[in-house]
Amino acid sequence: MIDILILLLNLKESVTMNKINRIKYLTKELIQYAYEYYVLDSPTINDIEYDKKFDTLKQLEDKANF
Repeated sequence: MIDILILLLNLKESVTMNKINRIKYLTKELIQYAYEYYVLDSPTINDIEYDKKFDTLKQLEDKANF
């Protein structure tokens, strides 16, 4: 029984770390896209794709209570 609980706790921690890593990755991506758009005036992603990534990030942050 204890082994199962430890396994479940490790699984939950792994899922949480995956979400955190996804949040970090999306944040870095969006910062790069904003730099390309506002500073370089040479976007590499269209507005629709940017908005999708932003919405995904917002949803992940809301679920993680960020």
